[in-house]
Amino acid sequence: RVRVWDATSEVPKHMTTVPSDLRVLKDEGRLMPVACVDACPLSGLLAVGHEGGMVRVYQFSTTPQSVRQVSLTSTTAMPYDTQIDQNPGWQYLLSSAIHMGRHVTAVRLSSREQALAVGDDAGNLSIIDLRGPTIKI
Repeated sequence: RVRVWDATSEVPKHMTTVPSDLRVLKDEGRLMPVACVDACPLSGLLAVGHEGGMVRVYQFSTTPQSVRQVSLTSTTAMPYDTQIDQNPGWQYLLSSAIHMGRHVTAVRLSSREQALAVGDDAGNLSIIDLRGPTIKI
C-alpha cells in the first residue's frame, strides 16, 4: 500500500491510501516495499514499482465502478483479466510481474502514448501499452 501525505504544513496530514479498497489485493499475497512511483494528473493514473519486481497501476475515480483488472507476466501471451466492483478512490487496474525477482528502479507513465515504462536494477526495460494492455518491449 502507498500512503500519500500532505507535507506542506507544520504537521504532515494523511491524505489517502492507495489502493483505497484493500479487497482488490486479496489474492496478491505479501506486498513488497515501494521503490518508485509516478503519477499522471492528466489521466488520473498512478504507477507503483516494488522492490520484488511487481508493478501496479491505479486510476482515481470519485465514483464506485466495475473495473477491468488485468495481470501481466512475462510468461503469458494474453493477460489475465477480471471485472471487480471497486469503491471510489484509487482503483486497482493492472499488475505486472514482468520484472519479478528484480528491484524495479523506475516507472514512468505517458498519457500521450498511453504507455508505462518500467526499468529494473539489472538494466532491463519494458514498455506496457495500457490500451490492451500488452507488453510492447
